[in-house]
Amino acid sequence: MSLPARVAGSRYEVTIDPSASEVVLEADKVDVTVRVGFHHETNIAGTTVRGGDLRFVLNTDPDPDQLEVSEA
Repeated sequence: MSLPARVAGSRYEVTIDPSASEVVLEADKVDVTVRVGFHHETNIAGTTVRGGDLRFVLNTDPDPDQLEVSEA
C-alpha cells in the first residue's frame, strides 16, 4: 500500500492497535492524531511504522495466522 510520506508538511506514524481495533495516525510536527476503527477476524500484530509505502503480509508461521504490517 502506498501512502504519502508527509501530510501537511509533517511526517507521521501509523500504529496498528489490534486490542482496540484501531489504526492511529499521528503527525510529528503538528498536534494532530486520527483514530480509525476497524473490524477484523484475523489476528493482527500490533506495530508502529512510518508513513509511506507499507507492506501487509499474512504470516502463517504462528498458530493461528496473523496479519503483519511493515514498511515496504
